[in-house]
Amino acid sequence: MTLKKPNILIFGGTTEGKKVTQLFNQINQDYLYSTKNKLQQTVKGESIYGILKAKDISILCKLRNIKLIIDAAHPFAEQLHTNILKAAKENNVETIRFNRKFTDLSNYNNISLFNSFKQLETKLLQSEYKKILALTGVQTISKLEKVWQKKHCVFRILPTSQSRAISNKTNLPESSIIAADPEKNVDSFYKLICNTKAEIVLSKESGETGFFNEKALACKRANIPLWVVKKPVFKGFTYEVNTLMHLQALIYKLRKGLLKQLGPLTHGYTTGSSVTASAKAALLSLLQNKVICTVVVDLPCGENTTFVTYCNVISKTKATCLVIKNAGDDPDITHGEEIGCNIELSKKIGVKIISGIGIGKVTLPGLQVSIGEPAINPVPQKMLTNALTRILEKYEYNGGVIATPFIPKGEELARKTFNPRIGIIGGLSVLGTTGRVEPYSNDAFLESIKKQLQVLKAINCNSVVLTSGLRSENRIKPHLPNLPEQAFVHFGNLVGDTLKLCVELSFNNVYIALMLGKAIKLAEGHLNTHSKKASFNAEFAANIAVQAGCKNEIVNEIKGFKLANAISNAIPFSKNEAFYKLIEEKCKNQCIKATEGIIDVEFFLIYS
Repeated sequence: MTLKKPNILIFGGTTEGKKVTQLFNQINQDYLYSTKNKLQQTVKGESIYGILKAKDISILCKLRNIKLIIDAAHPFAEQLHTNILKAAKENNVETIRFNRKFTDLSNYNNISLFNSFKQLETKLLQSEYKKILALTGVQTISKLEKVWQKKHCVFRILPTSQSRAISNKTNLPESSIIAADPEKNVDSFYKLICNTKAEIVLSKESGETGFFNEKALACKRANIPLWVVKKPVFKGFTYEVNTLMHLQALIYKLRKGLLKQLGPLTHGYTTGSSVTASAKAALLSLLQNKVICTVVVDLPCGENTTFVTYCNVISKTKATCLVIKNAGDDPDITHGEEIGCNIELSKKIGVKIISGIGIGKVTLPGLQVSIGEPAINPVPQKMLTNALTRILEKYEYNGGVIATPFIPKGEELARKTFNPRIGIIGGLSVLGTTGRVEPYSNDAFLESIKKQLQVLKAINCNSVVLTSGLRSENRIKPHLPNLPEQAFVHFGNLVGDTLKLCVELSFNNVYIALMLGKAIKLAEGHLNTHSKKASFNAEFAANIAVQAGCKNEIVNEIKGFKLANAISNAIPFSKNEAFYKLIEEKCKNQCIKATEGIIDVEFFLIYS
């Protein structure tokens, strides 16, 4: 894999830092990884090490064109957090604090909280506790020096040369050091308490990856107190997340703006592919009895791709997994959103697909799915069924599954689409013919136009109103009050292709409404009005002005215009103005030519 020049700087050296780099490796996101000490493991991104002050981070941001800093450092790395925020503010760089999850301390009545190690030290010196077990890390030996000089205090440190070097610089007796890796196990902590005969345990508020919950439960079992130094709180991060799934979603969305790369547009993957990945992960998690974090999906186009998956519910017969939708550079409304599937084992052989939350239902005829069915098209249904069937056969499972695709925000997102207009209610549709999403694909856009036209035909309406967008639609609607909502279809720039679809589906009447800029392009014969395909031709507009009998000074003025909208300054808009009537006539003739005269065409020129 060739990584692009990094514009994300990650601060790690922790479990969280490792998780972030692993995720970025999986989603092909470039990064620069900074740690205090030299890494023992290799990372795919570029790595640097050493202590960085605020000015060092600031220089690094300028030299490496850093656009985003992810702070995945230890919660108690207070100086580093401060330096990151200061440098980010100076360089106008956005920040993400990737935090670990923290235990709800209110669930324990044997915990006492302290704002600092100084406060903890004072309280310990005043206490009657003589045997202390410190699980606060090697860096705190010096902070608690007055305590271990007067009382028996054992420190559990990591069995690394770095930790040993730090402890050796103190005068702490060797007998007061236990070098061992912590285990995410209550029994191991309880055994440590018993072996040291501890009367009290010290800890930082270290969160789930610091095994805080296991420490607290072990102290509860031993019936001894746990004194905890609270984590520092920092404000000023642009974003704060504490799960990889939310981080992945955020990075995907930032790729559309802050992290947008120059170069060729990148493709993404359809909702159908995302559902299939979720379903595969859920079924494999059930059959393998473990959480599956990545799956490979075979796409209808013949490719295969790896998805990062997140399983949040697993029982003996049910599992639920999600993926974060990656639509690449396409303006897909589900890009960066959660797509999931629930899998339930069944005694009945085969794969049954039912609709989950956020998946729309079909209420009008004309689509590939029958009325009353979930809006999941045949290709993604087949892709899902085939993937699950292959797994069931591989594991020789004597039964089948019930698959329930869902999109948590589907109903909310659907309100921003044309789904309600074509009779898909309650959520989004699961589409895709190749498994891939091509950025700004004309084919995909035309396919959505065709679906709208098919629904319109199926409800026995033979008239269609074509506009380039919502603004044109709103202007033309009052003139055609008797047509249903489904009759109004946006073609963007694809005038000619949309007219061909109207011929293909045998519509009787087509009304086209365009504003002046696109209308002049159409009048000249451009059936795709995108700026990359056709630009404003001032000479052509000036010739129309000549044909309309405009004065020479107006004609010459138009020849110097760079934008079509400037024409209204020279020729005020009026329905009876010859110039604009000629534009309408020429546009209508181009549309008649494109439909070979088979369809009755009416053209409306819209001003402002």
